[in-house]
Amino acid sequence: MLDIALDAIRYMPFSTIDGDGANVAPDALPTFEVTSNTGGTPLETGNCVQDGANVGCFLLPLAPTAAKGNEVGSYYNAFALATVDGNSNRVLEVVFRVIAADATPQPTLEQIAAADAGGPPHSTPITLTVVDQNGDPVRAYPVSIMAATRETG
Repeated sequence: MLDIALDAIRYMPFSTIDGDGANVAPDALPTFEVTSNTGGTPLETGNCVQDGANVGCFLLPLAPTAAKGNEVGSYYNAFALATVDGNSNRVLEVVFRVIAADATPQPTLEQIAAADAGGPPHSTPITLTVVDQNGDPVRAYPVSIMAATRETG
């Protein structure tokens, strides 16, 4: 599960692949939809974004706002949909919770990795939350990510 502040934007990367697991260009630009965790009519639909010039690499934009019907504390499901060789599939599913703009979300793995680059070994605590099919939290597990110095050159 992912925390996203109201009026913030996060991009979730995904790839379109063929039967052998190689990145391929989809038949058309992948689309997305965002629904409440209880289902119903999508709150938002749109096109995903090409991730640079890399073949088959895309970004799913997640940008909750009050105008779209998102509420602080509520859970949502986002789906990226792509067609490759005439076969349409969900290629990414994300469950996220909207938090207040002034709340401090858990750090992303990318943020942890960036902060750890070149630093001494240490452990970063985060919480892994398991959710049910409705996106409701079932259990939270405190975990630590061990980071180590990476040598370059």
